Amino acid sequence: MNIQGWKTLFEAENPEKLESIVDQMRNEVRRTLPEFASVYNLHSSGAFIRYYEGLEGVKQVYENLLRDIRPHEDYLIIGEMRQWINQDPDFFNDFMRRRAKLDIKIRVLMQDSEQAREQKKIERNLNWRIKIMPPGFSLATNMVIIPRRVVINQLKPPILAMVIENDSVIQMNRELFEIIWKSIPD
Repeated sequence: MNIQGWKTLFEAENPEKLESIVDQMRNEVRRTLPEFASVYNLHSSGAFIRYYEGLEGVKQVYENLLRDIRPHEDYLIIGEMRQWINQDPDFFNDFMRRRAKLDIKIRVLMQDSEQAREQKKIERNLNWRIKIMPPGFSLATNMVIIPRRVVINQLKPPILAMVIENDSVIQMNRELFEIIWKSIPD
């Protein structure tokens, strides 16, 4: 390539250079093959881990939860409401209203706060059951567990979400949720 004034002139390369380019590409594929194999093996084992960075990506994760949850299924949450809503108050308040209209079983373990106690007073309006965890915990993430995935949403910058689709991980987190739920009186 040659730049002359406002024009760019392209010059042809020797065709023999093509062979070296193909060799470089072949070496790069060989170098990255183990990474591709690990992704393939993860997929074939029935496990996925997806990573979403930024508020728009996190909001898409929550939209997918509403799309994928089925009637009468559990929607389990461990989290801190104030920071979660403050990520985007318009979106997350609307999200809660839309989620409340679904025929699902929403149970929430909330970090103790004034907002959590206020939410507890109106829990029936949002079609959920709330238990407030003992004081002294400071959560920096929220976790949502549905039958087909676990979502971990980091609330402090950088805002991100990890979506885990693995039956063993989902089952373990459901069981941990139940242990905590049963240990807190109504």
